[in-house]
Amino acid sequence: MKKSTKIAIAAALTTVALAGMYAAYKAPNGQVNFTDNAVAKTITSAYQATENAAVTGWEKTEDFFVSKFFAKDGESTQEAKERLQTKND
Repeated sequence: MKKSTKIAIAAALTTVALAGMYAAYKAPNGQVNFTDNAVAKTITSAYQATENAAVTGWEKTEDFFVSKFFAKDGESTQEAKERLQTKND
């Protein structure tokens, strides 16, 4: 598993835990009713946002690194990635 995936999963689990604690804090009796779809939607959207941010950030960093250090003159980033991938296979 890629490190970026592990980071995204850890961030999502943290978001879920914080959402649960906040919901318990806001509940009148201190117990949370998780059958509410709003809570599920909030947790799901927070996870998606965290995952998308991690993946997008990783891809931008990877593209910059490949274009800066591995792309030959006139070669696009995608072409350099494909060349490097076939070289490693």
